[in-house]
Formats: sequence, structure tokens, C-alpha cells
Amino acid sequence: MSLAMSLRSRGATGSAARTARVLARFGATTAAMTRRLDRYDAIMSDAGARPTWPTTACVLERHPALLRRYAERGVEFALHGLVHGDHAPLDHREQRETIARAVDIFHRAGLHPVGFRGPYLRYNGATLDVLRELGISYHCSQAVAFPVLDQGLPPRAAANYQLALELYSARDARRDAVIPRLRDGLVDIPVAIPDDEVLIERLAFSPADRIATWRHLLDLTYERGELFTIQLHPERILELAEPLRAVLAEAQRRRPSVFVARLHEIASWWTRRAGARLDVSRLGGDRYRVHFRRRRRHPACPRARYPSIPLVRSRRARRTAHLRDGIAARAGRRRQWPLARRDRGIPGGGRPAVRGLRGARSLRRLHRRGGGELVRDRDRRHDREGAGTSRADLAVAIRRAQRARGHR
Repeated sequence: MSLAMSLRSRGATGSAARTARVLARFGATTAAMTRRLDRYDAIMSDAGARPTWPTTACVLERHPALLRRYAERGVEFALHGLVHGDHAPLDHREQRETIARAVDIFHRAGLHPVGFRGPYLRYNGATLDVLRELGISYHCSQAVAFPVLDQGLPPRAAANYQLALELYSARDARRDAVIPRLRDGLVDIPVAIPDDEVLIERLAFSPADRIATWRHLLDLTYERGELFTIQLHPERILELAEPLRAVLAEAQRRRPSVFVARLHEIASWWTRRAGARLDVSRLGGDRYRVHFRRRRRHPACPRARYPSIPLVRSRRARRTAHLRDGIAARAGRRRQWPLARRDRGIPGGGRPAVRGLRGARSLRRLHRRGGGELVRDRDRRHDREGAGTSRADLAVAIRRAQRARGHR
């Protein structure tokens, strides 16, 4: 923990309280830490899921056998810096040296990290350049704040929360689509705020409010087809065990199902998804050519056969042409047109569109082979033509269209 960063983000009183809490949670031996890791691991196992634990290399160097034990159970360990220090003010040379040393410590411990999370969710352009140079697949350091705090906050809590948003350089989920992004070979996975530190230490929410906040955040991301990345440090698992259980249970109940995965799986899925392309061109008259291209084997996912493609709908499309992985192109009225060759002409009125099949088996197959958003209500869509639309403008337009139809 950086004293300078703690003072900046919490002030002197908050920093002293934070130090006391850390000492109380972990004690002088590894016993308290192990109990928390075991509790965390058990909750995830009960839900049939595995977590990603970003870990500083200095902690791994002190406890390699302990952390290897969790890795053998399927826990992913991501890079979290050499020590828990702020990367944002560091230049390329400093970050190359420290992150490379961290990677070396992971390798010597028998772990092979493919992802990175900046301490304090902070990074800069040099961080991303170094990660690419070192062959890291993803970073998960960009905070995105969701509008879930409707109740009035006490002045001190509101000030503490604002400090956190400024520290994280958090983006506004009302203006940005909260989805991964592939930039020059590095997948950017956003992190949801409020996180554990905000709920417990900055806002001091009650147990019931913690559960309600994360459930509401799941509602928002599920409705919008976006990503909910929970940041929950093992040190706070006792206080947030029930909220974690509640949100995992709710995710399991949802239909269509929620894809619950480790960060490296999200990054692999998004990389596969980026390798697929569907081209639709007019052949003349009412005939269209549909050409589906995919990467058969991506280096990050050597066993992947079918990445996903964006799911599109058309106002006039009625006829369906099915792909083997549950994606379909539609045009015309009744007959089905196979796309096994992934390139064929389709007759019919209106441009073809792409949709996802609704059966449970096809949903599972779709998630295994690449995932993707599936829209339940065909009337809840937004048709917008023209290039150059920003993510923020598109998000606003979609929400306006939803409100016009009476959806919140």
C-alpha cells in the first residue's frame, strides 16, 4: 500500500483508519489471509465459477506455495504490479523494468499471467505499451461508474466517493458502453464502480444496501447487454460474502443465461469475437450475398472454432438461414437457407439480418463458441444508419428509444 496514494485518496484520518483495518484483517501471520482466500474460493466454487485474483509479485514471492494451491483449483492470478504502487506517474522505462520483474517472479513460481490490473485502477499509455511488449493479453484497470446511488449521501460519504472517482479517472456508464475493447492486440476490460472499497469504506453501506447495489448493477448490465466486472479484494470477503453470493445466484437464475467467467476467458472470448466478420452486399434486384468469415484458430484461443459475430435485426426480415453455432441470417418470408459455406446468395424482400436462436442448447453452444448479446424482445431495438456515430451518442440514442417505448 502506497502511503502517498492513501493520503491523496483518503486523507490523513482515512489513511490511519485504513491501516488499522488492514492489520486487523490480516494480522501478523498468513492464517487470516488464508481463511479469507478459502472463503472466497468456496463461494465461487459453490456457484460453479472461478475467480481472477490480481496479485502483486511481492506477495506471490513471499507465499508461492499457498497461491499455487489456488491456481491448481482453477483460480486465475493476474499481474498487479511488482508492489502495490501507482503506475500512472511512471514512464515507459520504469514500468518496463517493474512489470517485467513481476512477470519473472510469476514464472519462477510456476504461474503464467496473461492479464494485468493496475493498483488503484491507475495506468497510463506507457503501461499499455509495456503490456503489449511483454505479451500480456488484457488489462482490467479502467473504472466505469454506474448510476446506482440514487439515495442522498451524507456529505462526508459523498466527498469520499467523489475522491474515489477522481482517483480512478472513472468513466460514466451513462455515456460509455461498458464492454471490452480490443486495442492493438490488448483487450481492455472495464471494472464496475461501486466496488468493494467504495461500498465498505467510503459509503459505509449496510449489508442490505450492499446486496441491493450489486443486484441493481447486475440488472443494469443485463438489460443493456454489457459487462459487470466485480472488484472484490479478499481482505473484504467477510463483509461482502453475502452480496457476492446474492449476485452470483441472481446471475444463475437469469434466462438467457449470464456468462460468468475469469478475466482471461473474457479476453479470449472478445479476441475471438473480433476475428469474425459478416458482409452483406446486394447482388441485384432482391438478392443479397451473405459472406461469413471467421478465424479458425486464434493464437489466444487455439481450440476455438466459432467466434461470435454481432447480433443484428431487420424490420422486414422474415426468412432464416442458420449457421451451425446458433447464428442466423434472415431475409424474405418462409424457407430456410443453409450457410454452411458461409458465402451464398439469398433472395427475398429486405436486407438479411442476424439473430440468435433462443433454445437453451443453442445458447450454451453460442456461449462456448464466442458468446454474444441476445435480445429477448424484438421490438426493443434501435435502428440507426450512418457511419461515425460515437459510442456515447449511440448509447444516448438507444436509451431515448427505450424511454420512448416506456422502458427504464
